[in-house]
Amino acid sequence: MDPDGSRLDAAAEHLQLPARDLVASPPEDYLLAEVDPELVVELGWVACELTVDGRLVVATSVPAVEELLAEVEERFPGRRIEFVACTRRDLDAVALAALRLRQPRGAAQPPPADLVRPLHYALVAVLGAAALVAAFFVPLEVLAVVVLCFALVFLLGAASQSVGSYSGLTPVVAAGEGDGDDTLLPAYTVLLPAADEASVRDALADLGRLDYPPDRLDALLLVPADDATTAAGVRRAAPPEWVRVVPVPAERYDDPVASLDHGLALARGRYVVAFAADERPAADQLRRAVAAFEADLDAGLSAGPGAVPLVGLRAARRADAAGRSGFARMTAVDEALDLGGLTEERVPTSTHFNMRLLRRHGGFALASSDLPAGVRIEPFDSISVRAADPGPIRWTHDRAEAWVRAVRRARATGHPVVVREVLIPLTFLAYPVAVVGALVAAVRGTGADGALAQQIAWLGMGEAAIVLGGAVVVAAVAVARRRGRVAALYALALPAHWLLHAVAAWVAVAALVVRTASPRRAG
Repeated sequence: MDPDGSRLDAAAEHLQLPARDLVASPPEDYLLAEVDPELVVELGWVACELTVDGRLVVATSVPAVEELLAEVEERFPGRRIEFVACTRRDLDAVALAALRLRQPRGAAQPPPADLVRPLHYALVAVLGAAALVAAFFVPLEVLAVVVLCFALVFLLGAASQSVGSYSGLTPVVAAGEGDGDDTLLPAYTVLLPAADEASVRDALADLGRLDYPPDRLDALLLVPADDATTAAGVRRAAPPEWVRVVPVPAERYDDPVASLDHGLALARGRYVVAFAADERPAADQLRRAVAAFEADLDAGLSAGPGAVPLVGLRAARRADAAGRSGFARMTAVDEALDLGGLTEERVPTSTHFNMRLLRRHGGFALASSDLPAGVRIEPFDSISVRAADPGPIRWTHDRAEAWVRAVRRARATGHPVVVREVLIPLTFLAYPVAVVGALVAAVRGTGADGALAQQIAWLGMGEAAIVLGGAVVVAAVAVARRRGRVAALYALALPAHWLLHAVAAWVAVAALVVRTASPRRAG
């Protein structure tokens, strides 16, 4: 029995219209060229044929009521309209065909190039070595003054940020709980790329763990087109009826943004999110995202004209217990202090969007590039668990990239929040100078007991030690509140972890000062 044929017969019977199979008899080419894929999916109808006697044949998956007739006549004035029944899956096929026409083969754009290059790391290494050598030869009084100044910068920056983190352990956008009435929940689109049978089964298992009514879920399984192995795996996995399988052209599937944009064209939800194959979102993440979006909408309406709408909510991505290294645990402790400033990852997954605003701003590229002025994507108090976190090298590189892009955005927008994020790295520019410089000054001053220079050096080192100790205590308290006392023990290793912050900050400065031409990264 053909399930697609059965669906079409059921749709025709329900709508009391003759049936038309849009896969076997697609819209004529000149009409297909004018199709807006997003509108086809959202409105539920498509013009598919203009007969010789002037009738416009319109395939619809929604009842042909007076409002639908007016809607069609508005777009095709002066035409006699003839309605035929089709299924939503047929409309998806039409939308994908129109999308392929709009995005011809080879049109996928590679991810943005890195702004931080190996040259910048080399420059920081050379300058750091030169500064360390110079510290042993400059007059001790000069070194002591430099240490004191940088220690004060570190003291003020770290202390103010630590106090702010302790007094407000909530995210920028707090996740709401909602009112518990499932009938009021909006449709929510979930995009799940799956490249093989194992990832198909994992994706379906992740969907099953979500605490969201299936009849309000619009789940799209994105699979590579013309891949017989994956297609067979999908058939064996037998996705439920509310999961749509979307084939993505091979040349676009390898680009995560282009692949997700294919799914976005078919989205029917008010909100949309994509999850990578190795990500497992918290069960209540969708409900809490809806509550946060709705609360922000209410606040915007109360604020009146000029309020900037919330486009996206970025959930934290954490490694699971099996894949979590000591470095990953230190990173989690570090984030409790919020000392890193702008740390958002330039990845499109685990970020929830207002679907229409995402389309208006060009699709999922918005999540992996610099944000234009007037676009808000805020951190969100929910977690998606993944197999493993990036190691220290990748983490440092991503942090430097984020700071370079933050500086550029601050120059372009001048927004106070963005400017604050740019000022935070100054704390870490001062960190190695204050600590290493104080150690060098203390070593050099051992033979000059009571000398003013040595006293100043030890004063600077003492200030740095006080701030380090205070920050470690604040981090331990914050993490103990969120993740328990055992996790708080990793706060003791923060001073070492902050050296990576310092490297990232200095590399970002090098990238801003010395710009290099580089090809775009391969997808």
